[in-house]
Amino acid sequence: MQSEVHIPEAHVSAVIEAVFSQGAPIVYESYSEPEQELRSFESALALEAEIALRVPDERRFVAYSIYYPEANGAA
Repeated sequence: MQSEVHIPEAHVSAVIEAVFSQGAPIVYESYSEPEQELRSFESALALEAEIALRVPDERRFVAYSIYYPEANGAA
């Protein structure tokens, strides 16, 4: 199931904690920089660090996709 959610900056840490508390997800960038591979994040710490770097940027919109391997490919 796909959905789009806009998360206030003050709630980002709580959402990341919730995502990583459910199994062992892999979070992917929804879009990469030109000529770059999509990056993935397998820990809450790595994703929080990435978002902390991107949010102050003038492109305040960041998008990620969450994959839970235990779902056996079902989205």
